[in-house]
Amino acid sequence: MNKENIELPKSLAPILKTKRIKAISHDSGLRIWTRSGNRKELSELAREVSHLPGVAEVYTLVKTDSHYHYLRTFRSNQLQGRELTWAEKHHLDLLETMANKSAPDLVALLFDGEGYGFLGDHGGAQEWVQRIPLIIRSPNLRTEHKGQAIGQEVRLVDINPIASYLMKLPIPAGLDGSFRSVEGYTY
Repeated sequence: MNKENIELPKSLAPILKTKRIKAISHDSGLRIWTRSGNRKELSELAREVSHLPGVAEVYTLVKTDSHYHYLRTFRSNQLQGRELTWAEKHHLDLLETMANKSAPDLVALLFDGEGYGFLGDHGGAQEWVQRIPLIIRSPNLRTEHKGQAIGQEVRLVDINPIASYLMKLPIPAGLDGSFRSVEGYTY
């Protein structure tokens, strides 16, 4: 943690005092790497993080066999309506794209309009941070796709294979991104 270059929000002070945190990234979500992989300490820290202002959900990184994934360990009962619908549809899928050996041990997702630092600075799970138009403009676009709007949701990892297809370029092997079936044609 480089405290010289950034002023940390005062509301994070309670969890930073414990010295359990190795690194933290904060904006419209909190991503926390810990010093210990101890499950009991991680569970205690997750409980403390759930009490921080603005926290809607907390997810903990777990490893099963050789696969990493996130498990929701807290959801605020104030997460309701449209925000809850968005969370149920998108949060876990978003977190699974980051799940790996070096991923944050804890991720706290915040309510809409809440943030620690610059809102949406490095992404986040809030609907207004995720709903960003993607515009691909190139003279190399396939004729059948020029001037066409597609309402399909895509993840950042999907952009390379989709753009490659649309511009008649070879699709690199080994990408995490995928093509999705959109309005009658397959990417």
